[in-house]
Amino acid sequence: MAPSPEEQAAAAAAAQAEAEAKAALWSLAAAIPSIRSMVPITLDLQTSNYLQWRGMFTDALQKYALEDHILESAYPANPTPQWSRLDAIVRSWLNGAVAPELLAMVVDTTVVLPAHTLWSRLSNIYHDNAETRSSYLEQEFHGLQQGAMTVGDYCRKQKALADEVNAMGTATSDRSLVQNTLRGLGQRLSYMRTLLLKQRPFPTFLDVRSSLLLEELTLVQSDASPTAFVAKSAAPAPLHQSGTDNPGGTRRSAELCRNFQQRGNCRFGARCKFTHVAASSSRNNGSSSNSTTAGANRVSTAPWPSPQNPWAGSIHMWPGPWTSAPRPPGASMPGPPHAYHAAMPHAYHAAMSAPRPPPSLPTWGTAPWGSPAMSSTAPPSFDQQQLLQNFNTMTLQPPASSEWFMDSGATAHMTSNQALQANHTWELTPRPPGANVVSGKWIYRHKHKPDGTLDRYKARWVLRGFTQRTGIDYGETFSPVVKPATIRTVLSLAVAHDWPIHQLDVNNAFLHGTLAETVYCEQPSGFIDINKPDHVCRLNKSLYGLKQAPRAWYSRFATHLLQLGFVGSRADPSLFIYNKGSAMVYLLLYVDDIVLTASSEQLLRWTITALEREFSLKDLGALHFFLGVAVTRNSNGLFLSQRQYILDILERAGMMNCNVCSTPVDTQAKLGASGAPVADPTNYRSLVGALQYLSFTRPDVAYAVQQVCLHMHDPREPHLTAVKRILRYLSGTIDHGLQLHRSTQTALTAYTDADWAGCPDTRKSTSGYGVFLGDNLVSWSSKRQQTVSRSSAEAEYRAVANAVAETCWLRQLMQELRQPLQRATVVYCDNISAVYLSTNPVQHQRTKHVEIDLHFVRERVAFGDVWVLHVPTTSQYADIFTKGLPTAIFTEFRSSLNV
Repeated sequence: MAPSPEEQAAAAAAAQAEAEAKAALWSLAAAIPSIRSMVPITLDLQTSNYLQWRGMFTDALQKYALEDHILESAYPANPTPQWSRLDAIVRSWLNGAVAPELLAMVVDTTVVLPAHTLWSRLSNIYHDNAETRSSYLEQEFHGLQQGAMTVGDYCRKQKALADEVNAMGTATSDRSLVQNTLRGLGQRLSYMRTLLLKQRPFPTFLDVRSSLLLEELTLVQSDASPTAFVAKSAAPAPLHQSGTDNPGGTRRSAELCRNFQQRGNCRFGARCKFTHVAASSSRNNGSSSNSTTAGANRVSTAPWPSPQNPWAGSIHMWPGPWTSAPRPPGASMPGPPHAYHAAMPHAYHAAMSAPRPPPSLPTWGTAPWGSPAMSSTAPPSFDQQQLLQNFNTMTLQPPASSEWFMDSGATAHMTSNQALQANHTWELTPRPPGANVVSGKWIYRHKHKPDGTLDRYKARWVLRGFTQRTGIDYGETFSPVVKPATIRTVLSLAVAHDWPIHQLDVNNAFLHGTLAETVYCEQPSGFIDINKPDHVCRLNKSLYGLKQAPRAWYSRFATHLLQLGFVGSRADPSLFIYNKGSAMVYLLLYVDDIVLTASSEQLLRWTITALEREFSLKDLGALHFFLGVAVTRNSNGLFLSQRQYILDILERAGMMNCNVCSTPVDTQAKLGASGAPVADPTNYRSLVGALQYLSFTRPDVAYAVQQVCLHMHDPREPHLTAVKRILRYLSGTIDHGLQLHRSTQTALTAYTDADWAGCPDTRKSTSGYGVFLGDNLVSWSSKRQQTVSRSSAEAEYRAVANAVAETCWLRQLMQELRQPLQRATVVYCDNISAVYLSTNPVQHQRTKHVEIDLHFVRERVAFGDVWVLHVPTTSQYADIFTKGLPTAIFTEFRSSLNV
């Protein structure tokens, strides 16, 4: 329908008004004497300011309606005089905003180039070698350390590097910038890392910068205060930090080098900024000259985990008239009260300096170690409730001064013991005659995040379960854990339906399990009841270290889920399903780690609330790190990666900077048992065991890992060489992982293959298979067959039988997940004889010896559950699980497995 005359007039008036407005803007642009008023920086690629410069320049162009002049698509075929004048204005702006040496690279003295050509050339110069530059920038960004920089300079450099990485096309979120900034903090502010990472909501980069600047100012004022509690001469010498070395051996600090004190040498040598003084002469307290009296006024830093000492690691002692020696077990901590208060850092001093010590706290002696008054081997006694109350009122936080090195694991220690009492884990009772009393010890751990940074401290009272007696202290001990294939199947379904996925962590999970047997244990060292020092603990609940603790916890948790309406899976006992009409909840349990997904956010929240009423647990939010696997949501679905785990393995093997290779195994024959024995079989077994868990998300290394696992009982040098090749391959594919696509298909498809008589020692065959649920690989295997096959058809048929057994289990699992399969499972095999055997009851010389149980494949085919088809070798993806492949074929098959 043609516009009316009125509409045409209105459109013409609007076009006229816009043209007049642009003419006015262009007049103003022509009158601007210098572009520096709008673009105050000069483009110089040496300073890497292109991104900032480009933003300012495009803003100036948009302000005066000149943005079309840097677009090649907007350049007219026949420029009008007005366009040429405006283009000259933009060119003059470019000339004034670009450094002369750079401008000489883009202009042409023989012809006048349009503005969009100059703009394009500048962009091309900046993006030359983009991939290489991006790689270097990322390495510099992730490796940046604060060193001697101030917080302001350090944060500015972090932000600048992040902007450059973004400009090269690699997205760097504000969260990643925060994590990287905290990771590189120096030792002086390292305690702020945990505090800031635990803030909810997660802090922004500007929030973190403000907090660090404020904390730095506080530390500077604290160091300058004349009322400091500890003199510099009495504090331990600082460790080296990145960027603090002093090139050229210039004037050194009066502070002592702790590395030189502890080891007698320093890797910085003459460049070290700290003074090199031997340990015997550096521990003089409050004196400017070295004392000649051995042991006088000595500062002791002896590490001793003991019943009296809840802190693990080295405790800085105050000076006193005794020699430095290891603390005997059970000895009380020496030192007069005034020395104790004077030597504590201010963060602890404020909490501990009461008018008089509480009666439950130990009395500080003045005798040296080993004196008769202090050599009692009996552990000290405390009133548990009063001690816990005192600790709960303290401000236990890392010291603000970097001169003090005390382990803040004490907070975790207190929390663990509170949990033991809050759960009514035991009852104190007189020691029964003849009873087996299980001893225990405190175990300390540092829990880390997916990127390797510290998450929190953990302390556990763990019993020595190896002293329990079978049939008296425990009976059944088996506890199921969720299968990897179940995890991948549930995640695939959740991604396909776009369900929310959360992860939960149960606090002190084993403390919730109820014991059926009568078990006695010692009171926790350091927390012995002052009124009942000779009593023992009769356990009501399980404790870490008990043989039956995992089973007791699983039984308690499963019972509660059944009461909530969940149903346990018969295919996988660690999978629980809730189904009411269209409402669906899947819960996966792996000891104390839980993955939870539901058909709606409300149903998910209801389930978490129901669990919180019974157990103490933490909702860790959307699934992001489970069982050492980093889970990342992307536009295609979920990406499962074990990048940090690979880095840990490479660091353990000393191969962080090794040369990479394109495949994890060569194309030669399989390894035999020949060769010289390895020098360290334990290290070989440790590395191979770590690689086994890596195959959770890396099916491309399943065959290589299976081969080296065959020789763990007697490793040889060729086997160690094969392990190193796997590590070299992983070093080059560290960012690879398993992609789970958002696929609406739910059909099962399997690829199966066998390498007949490939083992040079036993002539047994290797079988392998991969099972896809829709487009996602959910199960795979590479395994040597148990018996020798007399023909390739027999070996292939055994491989088909293994794959069919796995698909039958997956079909049952899908049935229990209320996602029944409507089509038969297709099993692809590249051996025609094996395909015929699956459908025809043929009996001849080559097959009559095959075990009857292998012919269950025919039964599944007859029922219509399975359909065995032939596939060409060029499309047999299962080859990657049975033999070494050339690089081109390996890369193609690896991408087909979604790696």
